[in-house]
Amino acid sequence: MGLIRIILAQLEGSGRGSLASYNQEAYNDLVSFLQSEPLKDGDEWIQKLMLKNSMLGLRVLEVRLAYSLEDFEYDQLERLAKKDMQEANIMLMRSFATTNFENAVRSAESNIISSVTQSPEDKEEQQQQQQQGQ
Repeated sequence: MGLIRIILAQLEGSGRGSLASYNQEAYNDLVSFLQSEPLKDGDEWIQKLMLKNSMLGLRVLEVRLAYSLEDFEYDQLERLAKKDMQEANIMLMRSFATTNFENAVRSAESNIISSVTQSPEDKEEQQQQQQQGQ
């Protein structure tokens, strides 16, 4: 998404003062495309963009290559990847703990209900089985 912001700024003419080369049509196309197509898989997204506006798609490819060769911040990517991984692990552990806790509560409730609804004979037989097992 950062790459698309760079291209939008270029199309808008940001930072160029009175020499700005504003390309309203390409800018509007890119904004419209972003709204209609979620950017999940970058390659797939660019492929769809190229079908709609080949020149804009080529521009994205060119800027993507230039950015990866010259300006890409690998250290920041590493930090973000580690942070995302930690957050995902915490979320998964919480989900696992919650599920296990809920299952334990259901099991305990089931045992309580079955012990309350047991006949006196069944309770006596269960106690005898427990004593024989000890």
